[in-house]
Amino acid sequence: MADVDETITPITKGDVADANVDKVFRDGIHEPETPAMTNLSLVVARPQFTVTAQEMDGAKMLAGGGPFVPEYLRGDIGAAYAVIQIAKRYSKYDERTNSWVSFDPYAVAQNTYVVTSEGGRKQTIGHTSMFIGAILDAFVPWAKRMRYTYEGEGQSRRCTALGWLKGDPEPFEYTTPPLAQITPKRSPLWESDPDRQLAYFARRVWARLHAAGVMLGIYDVDELEGDVSQRAHRVRDEGQIERLHERLAAAAASGNGGSPEGFSEGAAAALTPRAAAPEPAGERKPRRDRAATPPARKLTSGQRKGEKRVAKKPQPVADARKRGKTPPNAPASRPRKLPTNAGQYALHVEAWLGELNTEEAIEARWRQEMKLRNVCGVVEEQRVVIRTVVEQRIAELRS
Repeated sequence: MADVDETITPITKGDVADANVDKVFRDGIHEPETPAMTNLSLVVARPQFTVTAQEMDGAKMLAGGGPFVPEYLRGDIGAAYAVIQIAKRYSKYDERTNSWVSFDPYAVAQNTYVVTSEGGRKQTIGHTSMFIGAILDAFVPWAKRMRYTYEGEGQSRRCTALGWLKGDPEPFEYTTPPLAQITPKRSPLWESDPDRQLAYFARRVWARLHAAGVMLGIYDVDELEGDVSQRAHRVRDEGQIERLHERLAAAAASGNGGSPEGFSEGAAAALTPRAAAPEPAGERKPRRDRAATPPARKLTSGQRKGEKRVAKKPQPVADARKRGKTPPNAPASRPRKLPTNAGQYALHVEAWLGELNTEEAIEARWRQEMKLRNVCGVVEEQRVVIRTVVEQRIAELRS
Protein backbone atom coordinates (compact mmCIF):
# COMPACT_ATOMS: atom_id res chain seq x y z
CA MET A 1 0.00 0.00 0.00
CA ALA A 2 1.38 3.39 -0.97
CA ASP A 3 2.35 5.80 1.82
CA VAL A 4 -0.04 8.68 2.37
CA ASP A 5 1.30 12.11 3.26
CA GLU A 6 -0.83 13.06 6.27
CA THR A 7 0.60 16.59 6.32
CA ILE A 8 -1.35 17.54 3.17
CA THR A 9 -4.81 18.81 4.03
CA PRO A 10 -7.64 18.07 1.56
CA ILE A 11 -9.05 20.78 -0.68
CA THR A 12 -12.53 21.94 0.34
CA LYS A 13 -15.26 23.80 -1.51
CA GLY A 14 -14.49 26.80 0.64
CA ASP A 15 -10.88 26.80 -0.59
CA VAL A 16 -12.09 26.84 -4.20
CA ALA A 17 -14.80 29.46 -3.64
CA ASP A 18 -12.35 31.70 -1.71
CA ALA A 19 -9.77 31.37 -4.52
CA ASN A 20 -7.10 29.90 -2.22
CA VAL A 21 -4.74 29.41 -5.15
CA ASP A 22 -1.77 28.10 -3.16
CA LYS A 23 -3.84 25.26 -1.70
CA VAL A 24 -6.00 24.47 -4.72
CA PHE A 25 -3.02 24.41 -7.09
CA ARG A 26 -0.36 23.15 -4.69
CA ASP A 27 1.35 21.29 -7.58
CA GLY A 28 1.07 24.21 -10.00
CA ILE A 29 -0.92 24.47 -13.23
CA HIS A 30 -0.67 21.46 -15.54
CA GLU A 31 0.60 22.26 -19.01
CA PRO A 32 -1.47 20.97 -21.96
CA GLU A 33 -0.09 18.03 -23.86
CA THR A 34 0.44 19.03 -27.49
CA PRO A 35 0.33 16.04 -29.89
CA ALA A 36 3.23 15.76 -32.26
CA MET A 37 2.41 16.61 -35.90
CA THR A 38 3.30 14.00 -38.53
CA ASN A 39 2.81 13.73 -42.26
CA LEU A 40 -0.04 11.27 -41.67
CA SER A 41 -1.84 13.60 -39.25
CA LEU A 42 -1.96 17.15 -40.52
CA VAL A 43 -5.20 18.03 -38.73
CA VAL A 44 -5.06 18.53 -34.98
CA ALA A 45 -7.05 15.96 -33.03
CA ARG A 46 -10.47 16.87 -31.69
CA PRO A 47 -10.68 17.30 -27.88
CA GLN A 48 -11.42 14.01 -26.14
CA PHE A 49 -14.15 13.50 -23.54
CA THR A 50 -11.82 12.36 -20.79
CA VAL A 51 -10.90 13.69 -17.37
CA THR A 52 -7.52 15.37 -17.79
CA ALA A 53 -5.41 17.23 -15.25
CA GLN A 54 -5.65 20.37 -17.38
CA GLU A 55 -9.45 20.26 -17.42
CA MET A 56 -9.59 19.69 -13.66
CA ASP A 57 -7.44 22.80 -13.24
CA GLY A 58 -9.90 24.65 -15.47
CA ALA A 59 -12.82 23.40 -13.37
CA LYS A 60 -11.13 24.63 -10.19
CA MET A 61 -10.54 28.04 -11.75
CA LEU A 62 -14.17 28.19 -12.94
CA ALA A 63 -15.51 27.17 -9.52
CA GLY A 64 -13.41 29.91 -7.96
CA GLY A 65 -14.64 32.54 -10.42
CA GLY A 66 -16.62 34.52 -7.84
CA PRO A 67 -19.08 36.97 -9.42
CA PHE A 68 -18.17 35.75 -12.93
CA VAL A 69 -20.10 32.49 -12.35
CA PRO A 70 -23.54 31.80 -10.81
CA GLU A 71 -23.64 31.22 -7.07
CA TYR A 72 -24.51 27.52 -7.37
CA LEU A 73 -21.22 26.90 -9.24
CA ARG A 74 -18.95 28.60 -6.71
CA GLY A 75 -16.87 26.00 -4.95
CA ASP A 76 -18.53 23.10 -6.83
CA ILE A 77 -15.73 21.63 -8.97
CA GLY A 78 -17.92 18.80 -10.31
CA ALA A 79 -20.59 21.17 -11.63
CA ALA A 80 -17.91 23.45 -13.08
CA TYR A 81 -16.36 20.45 -14.86
CA ALA A 82 -19.78 19.65 -16.38
CA VAL A 83 -19.98 23.21 -17.74
CA ILE A 84 -16.55 22.75 -19.36
CA GLN A 85 -17.74 19.52 -21.00
CA ILE A 86 -20.79 21.34 -22.42
CA ALA A 87 -18.53 24.05 -23.82
CA LYS A 88 -16.19 21.41 -25.29
CA ARG A 89 -19.12 19.47 -26.75
CA TYR A 90 -20.06 22.50 -28.88
CA SER A 91 -16.72 22.81 -30.66
CA LYS A 92 -15.95 23.30 -34.37
CA TYR A 93 -12.83 22.87 -36.42
CA ASP A 94 -11.28 26.10 -37.72
CA GLU A 95 -9.25 25.55 -40.91
CA ARG A 96 -7.51 28.92 -40.65
CA THR A 97 -5.90 28.13 -37.30
CA ASN A 98 -5.93 24.31 -37.58
CA SER A 99 -7.62 24.14 -34.18
CA TRP A 100 -10.91 23.36 -32.51
CA VAL A 101 -12.84 26.33 -31.14
CA SER A 102 -15.69 26.18 -28.67
CA PHE A 103 -17.87 28.38 -26.47
CA ASP A 104 -16.24 30.10 -23.52
CA PRO A 105 -17.06 28.06 -20.36
CA TYR A 106 -17.71 31.29 -18.43
CA ALA A 107 -20.28 32.36 -21.03
CA VAL A 108 -21.95 28.95 -20.82
CA ALA A 109 -22.01 29.13 -17.00
CA GLN A 110 -23.61 32.58 -16.99
CA ASN A 111 -26.47 31.24 -19.13
CA THR A 112 -27.38 28.34 -16.82
CA TYR A 113 -29.96 28.18 -14.04
CA VAL A 114 -30.98 25.62 -11.42
CA VAL A 115 -34.66 24.63 -11.70
CA THR A 116 -35.96 23.04 -8.48
CA SER A 117 -39.20 21.05 -8.63
CA GLU A 118 -41.23 18.40 -6.77
CA GLY A 119 -41.11 20.37 -3.55
CA GLY A 120 -37.33 20.67 -3.55
CA ARG A 121 -36.54 17.01 -4.27
CA LYS A 122 -35.46 17.37 -7.91
CA GLN A 123 -33.02 19.74 -9.59
CA THR A 124 -32.39 20.25 -13.31
CA ILE A 125 -30.16 22.65 -15.21
CA GLY A 126 -31.97 25.05 -17.55
CA HIS A 127 -30.43 27.36 -20.14
CA THR A 128 -31.39 30.77 -21.48
CA SER A 129 -33.01 31.27 -24.89
CA MET A 130 -29.93 33.25 -25.90
CA PHE A 131 -27.63 30.24 -25.35
CA ILE A 132 -29.98 27.90 -27.23
CA GLY A 133 -30.12 30.36 -30.13
CA ALA A 134 -26.31 30.54 -30.18
CA ILE A 135 -25.81 26.77 -30.45
CA LEU A 136 -28.50 26.48 -33.13
CA ASP A 137 -26.94 29.25 -35.22
CA ALA A 138 -23.49 27.67 -34.92
CA PHE A 139 -24.17 23.93 -35.26
CA VAL A 140 -27.34 23.37 -37.31
CA PRO A 141 -26.32 22.77 -40.99
CA TRP A 142 -28.27 25.75 -42.32
CA ALA A 143 -28.75 26.42 -46.00
CA LYS A 144 -30.59 29.66 -45.19
CA ARG A 145 -31.24 31.44 -41.91
CA MET A 146 -34.52 30.71 -40.11
CA ARG A 147 -37.52 32.93 -40.87
CA TYR A 148 -40.63 33.63 -38.76
CA THR A 149 -44.21 34.50 -39.71
CA TYR A 150 -47.12 35.42 -37.41
CA GLU A 151 -50.90 35.08 -37.52
CA GLY A 152 -53.74 35.96 -35.17
CA GLU A 153 -53.98 38.62 -32.48
CA GLY A 154 -53.92 38.71 -28.69
CA GLN A 155 -54.10 35.34 -26.97
CA SER A 156 -54.75 33.66 -30.36
CA ARG A 157 -51.38 34.80 -31.73
CA ARG A 158 -49.24 32.05 -33.36
CA CYS A 159 -45.72 31.91 -34.81
CA THR A 160 -44.42 29.70 -37.63
CA ALA A 161 -40.69 28.96 -37.91
CA LEU A 162 -39.21 28.09 -41.35
CA GLY A 163 -35.75 26.53 -41.59
CA TRP A 164 -33.78 25.42 -44.64
CA LEU A 165 -31.17 22.66 -44.21
CA LYS A 166 -28.32 21.81 -46.54
CA GLY A 167 -29.30 19.17 -49.09
CA ASP A 168 -33.06 19.80 -48.72
CA PRO A 169 -34.68 22.26 -51.15
CA GLU A 170 -37.91 22.49 -49.18
CA PRO A 171 -38.06 24.27 -45.80
CA PHE A 172 -38.98 22.53 -42.58
CA GLU A 173 -41.60 24.36 -40.54
CA TYR A 174 -43.23 24.40 -37.13
CA THR A 175 -46.24 26.43 -35.90
CA THR A 176 -46.72 27.16 -32.21
CA PRO A 177 -49.99 26.68 -30.29
CA PRO A 178 -52.00 29.84 -29.57
CA LEU A 179 -50.38 32.17 -27.06
CA ALA A 180 -53.01 31.36 -24.42
CA GLN A 181 -52.12 27.63 -24.44
CA ILE A 182 -48.36 28.02 -23.88
CA THR A 183 -47.15 27.33 -20.33
CA PRO A 184 -45.16 28.14 -18.32
CA LYS A 185 -44.52 31.81 -19.10
CA ARG A 186 -41.66 32.83 -16.80
CA SER A 187 -40.21 35.76 -18.70
CA PRO A 188 -41.83 39.23 -18.43
CA LEU A 189 -41.35 39.44 -22.20
CA TRP A 190 -44.45 37.25 -22.59
CA GLU A 191 -46.38 40.39 -21.58
CA SER A 192 -44.22 43.15 -23.08
CA ASP A 193 -42.91 41.42 -26.26
CA PRO A 194 -44.93 38.24 -26.97
CA ASP A 195 -43.78 37.97 -30.60
CA ARG A 196 -40.17 37.54 -29.52
CA GLN A 197 -41.11 34.86 -26.98
CA LEU A 198 -43.21 33.04 -29.59
CA ALA A 199 -40.19 33.06 -31.91
CA TYR A 200 -37.98 31.60 -29.15
CA PHE A 201 -40.59 28.91 -28.51
CA ALA A 202 -40.97 28.07 -32.23
CA ARG A 203 -37.19 27.95 -32.81
CA ARG A 204 -36.62 25.64 -29.85
CA VAL A 205 -39.35 23.14 -30.76
CA TRP A 206 -38.33 23.28 -34.44
CA ALA A 207 -34.80 22.24 -33.42
CA ARG A 208 -36.09 19.36 -31.28
CA LEU A 209 -38.01 18.06 -34.32
CA HIS A 210 -35.47 18.62 -37.10
CA ALA A 211 -32.05 18.94 -35.38
CA ALA A 212 -32.41 16.82 -32.26
CA GLY A 213 -28.69 16.00 -32.12
CA VAL A 214 -27.82 19.64 -31.52
CA MET A 215 -30.34 20.09 -28.68
CA LEU A 216 -29.64 16.78 -26.93
CA GLY A 217 -29.70 17.36 -23.17
CA ILE A 218 -30.15 21.14 -23.43
CA TYR A 219 -33.39 22.56 -22.01
CA ASP A 220 -34.71 26.09 -21.85
CA VAL A 221 -35.84 27.26 -18.41
CA ASP A 222 -39.30 27.79 -19.94
CA GLU A 223 -39.52 24.05 -20.66
CA LEU A 224 -38.99 23.03 -17.04
CA GLU A 225 -41.48 23.14 -14.18
CA GLY A 226 -40.20 24.51 -10.88
CA ASP A 227 -38.44 27.44 -9.23
CA VAL A 228 -35.66 29.04 -11.30
CA SER A 229 -32.58 30.43 -9.57
CA GLN A 230 -28.81 30.82 -9.93
CA ARG A 231 -28.37 30.70 -6.15
CA ALA A 232 -26.89 27.79 -4.25
CA HIS A 233 -29.65 25.40 -3.16
CA ARG A 234 -29.74 22.13 -1.24
CA VAL A 235 -32.28 19.39 -1.83
CA ARG A 236 -34.50 19.27 1.23
CA ASP A 237 -34.74 16.48 3.80
CA GLU A 238 -38.30 15.17 3.64
CA GLY A 239 -38.22 13.95 7.24
CA GLN A 240 -37.03 17.34 8.42
CA ILE A 241 -39.91 19.20 6.76
CA GLU A 242 -42.43 16.81 8.32
CA ARG A 243 -40.94 17.36 11.77
CA LEU A 244 -41.11 21.11 11.18
CA HIS A 245 -44.84 20.91 10.38
CA GLU A 246 -45.49 18.82 13.48
CA ARG A 247 -43.52 21.17 15.73
CA LEU A 248 -45.23 24.32 14.46
CA ALA A 249 -48.68 22.73 14.72
CA ALA A 250 -48.02 21.58 18.29
CA ALA A 251 -46.72 25.01 19.32
CA ALA A 252 -49.75 26.77 17.82
CA ALA A 253 -52.22 24.34 19.44
CA SER A 254 -50.69 24.48 22.93
CA GLY A 255 -50.44 28.26 23.01
CA ASN A 256 -53.79 29.14 21.51
CA GLY A 257 -56.38 26.92 23.18
CA GLY A 258 -56.24 24.15 20.60
CA SER A 259 -56.53 26.51 17.63
CA PRO A 260 -53.75 26.12 15.02
CA GLU A 261 -53.95 29.82 14.11
CA GLY A 262 -52.22 32.77 15.73
CA PHE A 263 -48.86 33.38 17.34
CA SER A 264 -47.87 31.27 20.34
CA GLU A 265 -46.47 33.55 23.02
CA GLY A 266 -45.58 30.62 25.27
CA ALA A 267 -43.25 28.99 22.73
CA ALA A 268 -41.14 32.13 22.46
CA ALA A 269 -41.11 32.71 26.23
CA ALA A 270 -39.83 29.18 26.82
CA LEU A 271 -36.72 29.96 24.77
CA THR A 272 -36.13 33.45 26.22
CA PRO A 273 -33.70 33.66 29.17
CA ARG A 274 -35.57 34.81 32.27
CA ALA A 275 -34.24 37.23 34.88
CA ALA A 276 -34.16 36.21 38.55
CA ALA A 277 -37.40 37.06 40.41
CA PRO A 278 -37.10 40.05 42.84
CA GLU A 279 -37.18 39.33 46.56
CA PRO A 280 -40.43 40.08 48.45
CA ALA A 281 -40.49 43.44 50.20
CA GLY A 282 -40.78 41.92 53.70
CA GLU A 283 -37.94 39.42 53.31
CA ARG A 284 -35.06 41.67 52.35
CA LYS A 285 -31.77 41.04 54.08
CA PRO A 286 -30.76 43.73 56.62
CA ARG A 287 -28.10 46.07 55.39
CA ARG A 288 -24.94 46.81 57.28
CA ASP A 289 -24.82 50.00 59.38
CA ARG A 290 -23.30 52.82 57.46
CA ALA A 291 -21.35 55.80 58.76
CA ALA A 292 -23.47 58.63 60.10
CA THR A 293 -21.82 61.11 57.81
CA PRO A 294 -22.51 60.31 54.18
CA PRO A 295 -19.58 60.61 51.80
CA ALA A 296 -19.22 63.83 49.88
CA ARG A 297 -20.85 63.70 46.47
CA LYS A 298 -18.95 64.61 43.36
CA LEU A 299 -20.10 67.66 41.45
CA THR A 300 -21.64 66.95 38.09
CA SER A 301 -20.65 68.77 34.93
CA GLY A 302 -21.84 72.41 35.13
CA GLN A 303 -22.88 72.20 38.80
CA ARG A 304 -21.61 74.84 41.27
CA LYS A 305 -20.78 74.26 44.90
CA GLY A 306 -23.80 74.72 47.12
CA GLU A 307 -26.35 74.10 44.34
CA LYS A 308 -28.78 71.23 44.67
CA ARG A 309 -28.33 68.38 42.26
CA VAL A 310 -31.45 67.73 40.23
CA ALA A 311 -31.92 64.03 39.66
CA LYS A 312 -33.09 62.92 36.25
CA LYS A 313 -36.43 61.24 36.19
CA PRO A 314 -35.90 57.58 35.27
CA GLN A 315 -37.62 56.42 32.13
CA PRO A 316 -40.39 53.92 32.84
CA VAL A 317 -39.57 50.41 31.71
CA ALA A 318 -43.03 49.90 30.24
CA ASP A 319 -42.71 53.00 28.02
CA ALA A 320 -39.34 51.83 26.73
CA ARG A 321 -40.71 48.41 25.84
CA LYS A 322 -43.75 49.98 24.19
CA ARG A 323 -41.44 51.81 21.78
CA GLY A 324 -39.61 48.58 21.00
CA LYS A 325 -36.41 49.61 22.88
CA THR A 326 -34.55 47.79 25.62
CA PRO A 327 -34.93 49.51 29.04
CA PRO A 328 -31.65 50.94 30.37
CA ASN A 329 -31.83 48.94 33.61
CA ALA A 330 -33.12 45.72 32.04
CA PRO A 331 -30.98 42.62 32.67
CA ALA A 332 -28.80 41.69 29.70
CA SER A 333 -30.05 38.54 28.02
CA ARG A 334 -27.60 35.80 27.17
CA PRO A 335 -26.93 35.63 23.41
CA ARG A 336 -28.55 32.65 21.78
CA LYS A 337 -26.67 30.11 19.73
CA LEU A 338 -27.39 30.54 16.02
CA PRO A 339 -29.39 27.73 14.40
CA THR A 340 -27.70 25.32 12.01
CA ASN A 341 -30.69 23.63 10.34
CA ALA A 342 -34.26 24.40 9.30
CA GLY A 343 -35.85 22.96 12.45
CA GLN A 344 -33.67 25.05 14.75
CA TYR A 345 -34.31 28.11 12.61
CA ALA A 346 -38.09 27.74 13.03
CA LEU A 347 -37.68 27.80 16.83
CA HIS A 348 -35.23 30.69 16.50
CA VAL A 349 -37.86 32.75 14.65
CA GLU A 350 -40.53 31.96 17.26
CA ALA A 351 -38.16 33.24 19.95
CA TRP A 352 -37.40 36.64 18.43
CA LEU A 353 -41.00 37.16 17.35
CA GLY A 354 -41.91 37.24 21.03
CA GLU A 355 -39.35 39.98 21.67
CA LEU A 356 -40.26 42.41 18.88
CA ASN A 357 -43.34 44.59 19.22
CA THR A 358 -43.42 46.55 15.94
CA GLU A 359 -44.03 45.48 12.38
CA GLU A 360 -40.98 47.46 11.19
CA ALA A 361 -38.67 45.64 13.60
CA ILE A 362 -40.03 42.23 12.57
CA GLU A 363 -39.64 42.94 8.85
CA ALA A 364 -36.11 44.29 9.38
CA ARG A 365 -35.11 41.17 11.33
CA TRP A 366 -36.60 38.91 8.63
CA ARG A 367 -34.58 40.67 5.92
CA GLN A 368 -31.39 40.52 7.97
CA GLU A 369 -31.65 36.74 8.32
CA MET A 370 -31.80 35.95 4.59
CA LYS A 371 -28.23 34.65 4.64
CA LEU A 372 -28.90 32.68 7.84
CA ARG A 373 -31.85 30.90 6.17
CA ASN A 374 -29.58 29.85 3.32
CA VAL A 375 -26.94 28.58 5.75
CA CYS A 376 -29.60 26.55 7.60
CA GLY A 377 -30.83 25.05 4.31
CA VAL A 378 -34.37 26.45 4.59
CA VAL A 379 -36.06 25.51 1.31
CA GLU A 380 -38.98 27.35 -0.26
CA GLU A 381 -41.77 25.29 1.34
CA GLN A 382 -40.20 25.62 4.80
CA ARG A 383 -39.76 29.36 4.32
CA VAL A 384 -43.46 29.73 3.42
CA VAL A 385 -44.51 27.89 6.60
CA ILE A 386 -42.24 30.02 8.81
CA ARG A 387 -43.27 33.21 7.04
CA THR A 388 -46.92 32.37 7.78
CA VAL A 389 -46.12 32.47 11.50
CA VAL A 390 -44.43 35.84 11.00
CA GLU A 391 -47.47 37.21 9.13
CA GLN A 392 -49.77 36.05 11.92
CA ARG A 393 -47.68 37.92 14.48
CA ILE A 394 -47.74 41.07 12.33
CA ALA A 395 -51.54 40.79 11.98
CA GLU A 396 -51.86 40.63 15.77
CA LEU A 397 -49.78 43.79 16.14
CA ARG A 398 -51.95 45.61 13.60
CA SER A 399 -55.21 44.68 15.36
